[in-house]
Amino acid sequence: MSLSIEEKRERWRERARIRRAAKPDDDKAYMRQWRKDHPRDPLVESIRAQTERMKYRLALIKVLGGGCEKCGITNPVVLEIDHRSGDGAEERRKNRTCEDRGWYLRASKDLEAKNKFACLCANCHKIKTYEMDEKARTNRIYPRLRYEDLTLH
Repeated sequence: MSLSIEEKRERWRERARIRRAAKPDDDKAYMRQWRKDHPRDPLVESIRAQTERMKYRLALIKVLGGGCEKCGITNPVVLEIDHRSGDGAEERRKNRTCEDRGWYLRASKDLEAKNKFACLCANCHKIKTYEMDEKARTNRIYPRLRYEDLTLH
């Protein structure tokens, strides 16, 4: 009788658990040496990170409805994640989130994601930011220039 791939993997994992429990220092030394002998390729790591980030971003977009809340566009290339309360910059500064590739994954698993975030296309996101004057939360030196005040010649 032949074992399935899953059964073989489980057997291997169990043997590895037993070996690590018996000699934890040997395993650490082995891994240290293996990493030294097999350096990571930065390009491969970059591509892997980008792929994971895109996968988790798409999962979050799916949780948020799969399209722009205002105009309904569903092309993921132009969709952006918006903080409903407009505190995205403050959150990034405080928690240093959005820099690591796990941010989208954590956000997609958050039960309150629909209350915290909105999925908007780039145009609707820009309009919302302008209308809510979200940029004013940062320390602005110059007064805000409004389109209504400008005249076209």
